[in-house]
Amino acid sequence: MSTGQIVAIVVLVVLVLVVIGAVAVFRRKSGAQRQLDAIRYREEAASRAASAERLEAEAAERAERAERERAQAAELADMARRD
Repeated sequence: MSTGQIVAIVVLVVLVLVVIGAVAVFRRKSGAQRQLDAIRYREEAASRAASAERLEAEAAERAERAERERAQAAELADMARRD
């Protein structure tokens, strides 16, 4: 084997090792990014759930108020019929 062939093989091996290292680093960062995304999605879901609960409580309060007003209106109608 000539010196040129040996140098070519060594350069090729070094390039393969660099590519393998780059892939490993990319996968590690990609995994960390997926974890960060998952955390962010969970936080957004919790925020939406809290918002939905608030809206549900407001709707229930409005329904109760509407029922009280309906009962009051019925009572006033009964009083008006008696008079």
